[in-house]
Amino acid sequence: MDLRELHAEGQASALIDLLDELAIVSVAIAAHDFGGPVAIAMHAKRPELVSHLALYSSNAFADTPIPFPLSLVVFPLIGPLVSRLLFSRASLHVMLKFGQGRPRGPVNGKNLGDDNQVRSTRLIFSESLTRLAELYGPIERHLGNIASPRTVGWGTSDPFFPIQQGERTAHAMRASFTRFPGAGHFLPEERPREIAADIAALVGRRNDAPH
Repeated sequence: MDLRELHAEGQASALIDLLDELAIVSVAIAAHDFGGPVAIAMHAKRPELVSHLALYSSNAFADTPIPFPLSLVVFPLIGPLVSRLLFSRASLHVMLKFGQGRPRGPVNGKNLGDDNQVRSTRLIFSESLTRLAELYGPIERHLGNIASPRTVGWGTSDPFFPIQQGERTAHAMRASFTRFPGAGHFLPEERPREIAADIAALVGRRNDAPH
């Protein structure tokens, strides 16, 4: 597996190539978690492609604190072993359960995908933790350059990225900000109707609408 293809820059390039192949000239993007850096990288490469941008429960900063035990991944000698343990299918399943707010939604182990997807997730997570400044620096620096209509949404009970990070993201993007009381990290699954309404409201905005 190649990190250049799997991380934000690589996935953004692949999506741009797909849109070009389909002759699609602009899209409204709703991005969750790692989809956030991918969407921002897309905008950085081809801003005219992104007509609207909704960002939910994501990280776009190079200085995001790494909590224990994830912080162990950055140590050279034990990092690879810790990564395999923390990002195994069993551990990722626990994260799915832990990441939900109240009431609990239909998030379960099926969301992890097949073994290749689990390995890809492990590579993205571990490299993001060990190369945070390198990989997320360009993402953070682009936040203030986004002029498309945009919004940020966050669960107030997100255990992975606290609500303050959502507020910081919205401020950096000069975007509107929506709090989802009691929701955890997995907003599309936990609050699908509310997220759909939030996206619909965003798409109805024009470029000259206030943020």
